[in-house]
Amino acid sequence: MENQAASINSKNYLVIVLFTVFAGVVIDGFEMSLYSFSMKSVSEEFGISISTAALVATVTLIGYATGGFFWGPIADRKGRKFALYFTISMYAVFTLLTAFTWNLTSLMVIRFFAGFAIGGEWAIGAALLSEVWPSKSRGRALAFMAAGWPIGSILASWLFQWIDPSFGWRGVFVAGFIPAALLLISRFLLKEPEHFTEVANIRNESNVENGDQVKQLLAEELNHSPVKLLFTKYIRQFLLLFIISSIGLTGYYTIMTWLPTYLATEKGLNLTSLTYWYTAINFSMFLGYYLFGEIADRLGRRITFTIYFILSVISMPLFAMNDSVSGFAIFIGLVMGFSQGYFSGLAAFGTEIFPTHIRGTGITYSYTAFGRIVATIAPFLVGSLGAIYGLGFIIGVIGFLYVPAIIVIWWLGRETTGVTIKDLDSQVIIGK
Repeated sequence: MENQAASINSKNYLVIVLFTVFAGVVIDGFEMSLYSFSMKSVSEEFGISISTAALVATVTLIGYATGGFFWGPIADRKGRKFALYFTISMYAVFTLLTAFTWNLTSLMVIRFFAGFAIGGEWAIGAALLSEVWPSKSRGRALAFMAAGWPIGSILASWLFQWIDPSFGWRGVFVAGFIPAALLLISRFLLKEPEHFTEVANIRNESNVENGDQVKQLLAEELNHSPVKLLFTKYIRQFLLLFIISSIGLTGYYTIMTWLPTYLATEKGLNLTSLTYWYTAINFSMFLGYYLFGEIADRLGRRITFTIYFILSVISMPLFAMNDSVSGFAIFIGLVMGFSQGYFSGLAAFGTEIFPTHIRGTGITYSYTAFGRIVATIAPFLVGSLGAIYGLGFIIGVIGFLYVPAIIVIWWLGRETTGVTIKDLDSQVIIGK
């Protein structure tokens, strides 16, 4: 096994890491989907419009993005395990508090902090997993981790159907606290990756070995903040991940925030039918996520991104033009499988293009923070435009955003498939 998968990274430990970060992403997807189902109930209880209730989703996304600014540097300075422990602790508390909000303002405040807490989960989990997993199957492992998101969305839809009729939307959020609390216990089993610890220890070395160019450059960079390095030496990597993340997140939050409402109002599906549709859609996403990892480990990251982007450009407008139920089922499956499936590629590519000492900051700032800042306007803007042109049409138009993503992935990106994390660090630090 490779250097970064040394003594602490036995097969059993790798499984523990994989399923722990996978569970964290499941809760991430669960969190971001649960309120989508609750919007109608919230609007009725608080006497507000659906569009106003959607502002809470936007506030949650702002909290999510703000959390990205905070948790990434924490993970790079204090450690991956340290950051992941506190993200899930804080999330569990504010998910429970959501059930006790008394008006729109209190709901917005609590949901902001719930989003803030979960804002580091996906990115830091990806960083930790990439630093312990063997390079030959790293794409598949990170794809499996990322595929936890649609699983979380499926769980949210079923939980809402089971609990809301008897206990209301507040009972749903009380139930959502339980898995987060259980995951917190499992976090005690995690250890800091060996390679991360080796890099961090260079900061404390008084004399760096002469002739080791990488180590000398690294020692110098460790004297600067991760944020400063990100926006100077590693600005190219930031722009690459930021642009393709922004496009994908805009599409995702457009679809996942408004899809339940779209299915209920424009397709006339009742709650039970809606849950089945939502399950099928998220299962398509799960397949798209995992398939990306399988293809990317064989053909390369950039080729796989290109395939997914092209199919997204084609499938989303076809979805908008479709009127039949059977056609809708086919095209929404393609839309979710390809336009959202490439998020698992962001987990692999994002961890591979940044060196270890700024990996947490690089991913959270590019994807979680700035990427989501762009996406925060999507739920409210699409709701307003959808009232004029129809939600299906707006979703179709968004498909054309994937055209510039194809250009960017080849212009700014480089191939990282199969290279060890240590070698990737050396290449990017030297500037190859």
